[in-house]
Amino acid sequence: MKMEIDIDADVPARDDEASPLREWVEEMEIRPGLKLSLLHFNSDSEVVVRFKVEQLKIVFGFLLIGEADCMLHQRRKQTMNTKASGGYCGISYLPEIQGLTHYPAGSSVAALHIGLEPELLGDMVSGTGDGLPPELRHAVEGKKDSTFWRPGIMTNAMQLAVNQILCCPCHGPMRRMYLESKAIELMALQLGHYTPHKKRPAKPEILNSQDIERLHAARELILTNRQNPPSLNQLARDVGLNEFKLKKGFRRLFGNTVFGCLHDHRMGEARRMLDEGELSVKEVAWMIGYRDSHSFSDAFMKYFGIRPSRYGH
Repeated sequence: MKMEIDIDADVPARDDEASPLREWVEEMEIRPGLKLSLLHFNSDSEVVVRFKVEQLKIVFGFLLIGEADCMLHQRRKQTMNTKASGGYCGISYLPEIQGLTHYPAGSSVAALHIGLEPELLGDMVSGTGDGLPPELRHAVEGKKDSTFWRPGIMTNAMQLAVNQILCCPCHGPMRRMYLESKAIELMALQLGHYTPHKKRPAKPEILNSQDIERLHAARELILTNRQNPPSLNQLARDVGLNEFKLKKGFRRLFGNTVFGCLHDHRMGEARRMLDEGELSVKEVAWMIGYRDSHSFSDAFMKYFGIRPSRYGH
């Protein structure tokens, strides 16, 4: 069985229970000239994503988890086939390109693409393009016959930013603002990675795709069991990591400790429930894993600067 998604068409939004993909596929324009495509799913079937870039856009691609086989075709050019695995990143400027990306059955995928109009990149770098690779500088200058494609490996900072986008803690208008800031951060990190420097610091250890998948599984386990979370030792055993790698990996991938992530999630869920106004403070405390409503009230006060009993009043 094979599932096909046209990335230019309406796609299942996140949290869409009717979607055959467990998780979500989403595309949005976060500001004029800047588009973000997110893929974060598990699928029992092969997934094929069809894409088409008609406008002149610079594309920044990141594959955090998964395996992908991509076939690209540019008008008047030969078809290109590329393979990528977790940790891949790349920048391309290939006008009038279309193609297919195949994700094998039974795979977990976490990926994103940023589509940026060259004029907007020019505005972001003060219009000069100084420091950019020559081909991208030509694109910023409006030379439509210029093409550029450069693959690479994500740095730790890129991995963290990609994960923060896929696990965005904000909702409503603030979500769009957060995603825009992180997309700009990612583009700066990737462009900076390709810019020559006189001296580069020693490369830190980069998490591999299997480690990233296990860390995501650990995060899901602890958030799902927020009322009775496992110990660090048990969590590490459940996902096949040692405790040291679990703690170090959380800080590197999520920018927080294991229980720091849990605390952020609990406070976010508490605020959401209080916003809905259907539960008492005591019920909210119990729902997010606090047995003592006074401890919850103190934690909420420390986190948001207001008591939950006064929140929303």
